[in-house]
Amino acid sequence: MFQRINRKNKSILKGYYAHCSALDSYIKELQDALKKNNIEDNTIFVFTSDHGDLINSHKQTKKQRIYEESAKVPFIIKYPALFGKQGHKSDFLLNTLDILPTMLGMSGLTVPDDLDGEDVTNIILGKKEDKRKAALVGCIQPFGQWKRSVGGKEFRGVITKRYTYAKDLSGEWLFFDNKKDPYQLNNLAGNAAYESIAGNLEELLNKELNRLEDDFLPGPSYIEKWGYIVDPTGTVPYSK
Repeated sequence: MFQRINRKNKSILKGYYAHCSALDSYIKELQDALKKNNIEDNTIFVFTSDHGDLINSHKQTKKQRIYEESAKVPFIIKYPALFGKQGHKSDFLLNTLDILPTMLGMSGLTVPDDLDGEDVTNIILGKKEDKRKAALVGCIQPFGQWKRSVGGKEFRGVITKRYTYAKDLSGEWLFFDNKKDPYQLNNLAGNAAYESIAGNLEELLNKELNRLEDDFLPGPSYIEKWGYIVDPTGTVPYSK
């Protein structure tokens, strides 16, 4: 059994890294095309992803969890006309909601007032103070590879520059000190020694949820509200 598991995991890793290699080659093709057409300096090129892959970390696979392997993804911008060719790194906590207004801002276009995200261009450039304390992460409705039958559930959480904190519908669920515990092996939820920090993170999370008018209801509530039809795994929308 142990050998079969190892062979399966090895096969998964081969496939994963083969995809990474293929992606690298396609990025090179795109970069070569930009240079060939003399538009490299004035083109915004973004490398990112909507999620990571646990690849058997925490004995789990795929996405949707708040663990680092799943939730922490790269966001690399190449735009020589704005950032120069040397580049720099930032530990700014970017929300997915910030991507659209930031791309609009970098393009010199008007950012609509009703967007939930923020144009963070000047923060990235160091022209504006970084006051953000956390990025928001959540699972509205468990589905697909993390369906309820394998432990999938609704959660909301925040990731700060040190901590990861999440609650499910029952309350505090996962809490990690990513500095002391970078592999997130020691869940601090309910740990009395961290009660004060957990309280601050809970307050920060609730502030974000209130800002976005997120009542944190069970997933089926949203499915019913918006009239979706789901398949047995909870995936929406579903076409028969």
